Amino acid sequence: MRGVGRITLRTGLGMGALALFSGMGEAIGVHLGVNLVNGLLLGFLGVPGFGLLLMLHWVLG
Repeated sequence: MRGVGRITLRTGLGMGALALFSGMGEAIGVHLGVNLVNGLLLGFLGVPGFGLLLMLHWVLG
């Protein structure tokens, strides 16, 4: 149960970081969606996950 709470907290923090980046990202031309999958990726991987999301956006977008 303790692990689930930790992942939930980290996912929430990841989604908060995505929401903050969403405002700044528009100014530089990069937009990452604020959704559960992106939040989970940031929650599990942290800063490297953010880099992965940016690279995926670049390759697929």
